[in-house]
Formats: sequence, C-alpha cells, structure tokens
Amino acid sequence: MRNRQEISKRIAELVQLLSDMGELEIRAEISFDEGPPGSNEPRMLVYLTGRDTPILIADNGRVLEAIESLSLDMLGLSGTEREKIRFDAGNFLAEQRLRLRQIARMAIRHVEFSGSPHVFPPMSARDRKLLGDALHPSGLSYETLGQQSAQWVVLFPKELTGPMGNSEARYSSHN
Repeated sequence: MRNRQEISKRIAELVQLLSDMGELEIRAEISFDEGPPGSNEPRMLVYLTGRDTPILIADNGRVLEAIESLSLDMLGLSGTEREKIRFDAGNFLAEQRLRLRQIARMAIRHVEFSGSPHVFPPMSARDRKLLGDALHPSGLSYETLGQQSAQWVVLFPKELTGPMGNSEARYSSHN
C-alpha cells in the first residue's frame, strides 16, 4: 500500500468533506491490522462513528458503501490497494459477513443435497466479495452473472462448473 499515513490523512479529510456536504455527524477512526497470514501488506479499516451512524448502515449499508466507493475513487487507488481498505460503521461489515456466511452454508447444503445450482439474489460488489469468501472453502465453483447494476452469484454443484449455454433459460426457474 502506498504511504499509509498519507492515505489515512486523505481518507479522513474526504470523510470530513462528505460529512460537511451531507450534513452528517460522522468522523473516521482509522486503524491497521497485519492482513492475512503470509501477507506483508497491512490492511486499513476506516471505522465511521458519530450520531449519524444509523444513516450509514440503513438500507443494507448503501450510504456506507457509497462513502467507501467515493473515497477510494477520489484517491485513485489501484484494485489491489482498494481491496486492502475497508469501511465499517456500527459493526455493519462484521454482522454482514456473519449473515452472508450463514446464507452461504445453507446454499452449500442445498446444492450438495439437490445437485442443482443455487442463484443468490442481486447484491453489491462488497457483498459478492464477502459471499465469495464464505463460499470458497466449500470447493464448489461459483460465478458472478448479470449486468453492472444487477449482478448475482450462482453456486454450482461439483458436477457443473460454470455456465452452460443460455444462462437465462437455465436459471429462469430460480428467478
């Protein structure tokens, strides 16, 4: 990650600017952890606190995700740098990770039992990433399908790996 003090300062300034413009009472508390085992790159957590935290996490965290996306876009970070920075408020991200793990476990059981693919509803890029992290240890294959504004994840049984032919016809019964 580029100079983490510089990035931290710029993120705090951007959050303050967004707070002022949106008339939100929030502030950024920035911390670092070691990252995953074997990684020599620390990860950054931007934890937003303040009276207006409930606004950030309402509607499945849309405002929180927008602040994260806008901040990272304005910093001009590369994809690998972006992946090392997470925004959270009110433990939303931790709770969402747990919820998506539970959903993933149920879907894995369903796919293994039925032998049929499971189609998850459309979700944000952040949620698709968290879901993928939860699905990965199962050894089952999964793919993201759809258009930019409406993308969903499909989990396949071991016998199937990826789309076969016309995806609309294949998944119409699951919509």
